[in-house]
Amino acid sequence: MQNYVRKEIFKLATLPLLLLFACKSNLNNDIINVGWVNENGRTACYWIGNERVDLVNSSEGAAYLTDLQFKDSVFYSCGTYSNGERLNGFFAINDSIIYLDGKVKSEIHSIKVVDDTVLLVGFFNSKPAFWKNGNRILLENSDDYSVESMYTFNKNVFISGYNRIEKSVCFWVNGVRVDLNDGRKTYETANNIFVDEYDTLIAGSFIKGELLDKACFWKNGKRIDLAKNLNLYSYANSIYKDNNDIYVAGYFGKIDPNSSTYKKVRQACYWKNGELHTLESENSIAKSIMVKNGRVVIGGFTRTKNKTTPCYWINGKKYDLEPWLIGYEGLSNSLSIISKKYNE
Repeated sequence: MQNYVRKEIFKLATLPLLLLFACKSNLNNDIINVGWVNENGRTACYWIGNERVDLVNSSEGAAYLTDLQFKDSVFYSCGTYSNGERLNGFFAINDSIIYLDGKVKSEIHSIKVVDDTVLLVGFFNSKPAFWKNGNRILLENSDDYSVESMYTFNKNVFISGYNRIEKSVCFWVNGVRVDLNDGRKTYETANNIFVDEYDTLIAGSFIKGELLDKACFWKNGKRIDLAKNLNLYSYANSIYKDNNDIYVAGYFGKIDPNSSTYKKVRQACYWKNGELHTLESENSIAKSIMVKNGRVVIGGFTRTKNKTTPCYWINGKKYDLEPWLIGYEGLSNSLSIISKKYNE
């Protein structure tokens, strides 16, 4: 598999993906979002700026992308495919798709590339698993755990997750699990992870007493609560550090007392060093966040009565992806900011 991956990198360097970067009319073409749209079936896709590229067509089955990395002018992404009979994880090098594990049940949540090695994390037959260039490794003594996100730093691999039974947060370093249960009787879940030479940061939530999710993050094992208003529920999906500033993206909301089904009203937001910033558009969720050259870029989606629209925000201003489609669904799950604008 490793030789195959190296071969594909050189083979695919001139694919139409890179041609899109040259389009000067493509707004914000240094930003890539990945996710899915559902017009006549769920299609895995990505957006370069506001230009959409379909990766797995809905005619082949339902699929979605969950994560990406842009490295050395090559675009890597990962996701999961289903045709009703099987659930298959996959990764893609530019537009070439590599499926994993044949006909067994697998899901892929996150991708990172170190040197020539493609790293993936997800589930294999409902058990946490890790792949190196397509070769599967089950995480030991972790059957009751969920894995959510991955980050690499100095060639060390960090994976966030939590115990699905005890609902306590953990992370793995090169396959060795570190449990963060501090004895508090709360239900905790983890999402995105970020690591640098000083900090290990994990975004997530906890539930206590009132049975509403509360946004939080863990910094070097210590939980830091972001929910200041006990009347609000909130959730943290993604975390990023720029210089000494810590950014967390997610949403907050409240239970609608006039709804017999207690419908949740969500509002996309982010926290900078614990201070709440509300994003444009009500009934929205922020899924991912990156900061570069003074731009706070957040990927997510908004909901109206008849459609879900993928979008992203730059310094609080919202840009809709596919705003011309009516009555369809779509999500932006993850994003990346490329180091160079290809239209310059």
